[in-house]
Amino acid sequence: MGEETRAEPSSLKGPLADVFVEALLGGEVGPLLRRLGNRAKITDPAEGRAAGLLQLEPALTHIRERALLLHAKYERARLTRGVDHDVAEGYLVFIRDGRSERLPMATLVQRGRAREVELRLYYTPKVMGLPGGRAQALEPVADVFLQKLAQDFLRTMTDGKVDGALLLFEAGGKIVDPAGLAHERASGALATALSKLAGGGFAMDRCASADDGRACVIEGNVTRVAGAEVAPHPALFVLQRGDSGLMSELRIYRDEA
Repeated sequence: MGEETRAEPSSLKGPLADVFVEALLGGEVGPLLRRLGNRAKITDPAEGRAAGLLQLEPALTHIRERALLLHAKYERARLTRGVDHDVAEGYLVFIRDGRSERLPMATLVQRGRAREVELRLYYTPKVMGLPGGRAQALEPVADVFLQKLAQDFLRTMTDGKVDGALLLFEAGGKIVDPAGLAHERASGALATALSKLAGGGFAMDRCASADDGRACVIEGNVTRVAGAEVAPHPALFVLQRGDSGLMSELRIYRDEA
């Protein structure tokens, strides 16, 4: 391994996925660059992809400046750690048109060989008044491991069996959509949300996963929604297990540009 691939020590402590957004908004671009290393890649749905230090510094600076124009702050929520992927979930709280907004955001960090890091941000830019659709489709992976609950969920969604997918949720289960709206089973909103997503069939190429026993994260390219083919685009599905072993909550991160 050459010396040029080695990242310099950083003052940031904790899993990168968990500290990234807060550190960026706090102006710690230098420590983030040292933590990322000179072979890192970052993808933002409004900014696109940046690779290597020459692209990373201006990209991070631009993402931060854009957020600060909206007086954005970050609230941490959850962290799921897998074998080679970590996923942090939280909320970006900002001011738009004089109103306070709270937008779900996820940060996925993929740890590669030779200390290579790839970081992908998931949120819906249009809620912030930003153009989106700049995140490139990911490379599908043939052997992404999923536990049975996740396998059953994807199978029923692919087949368009909304009633079958609904049975995988607890009685008090819900979906939280990319805009942060909750659709609860008790009110019938969960069934409606599943129909809009998978009625007629849903397809997502699997690209990565992380599972800590409480939550299973599936990353992939969405290619079909409600039976209609769509341009492949990356998405994160987080299946939260309840005490019953069924889903208590499904959180979806997807740029609906």
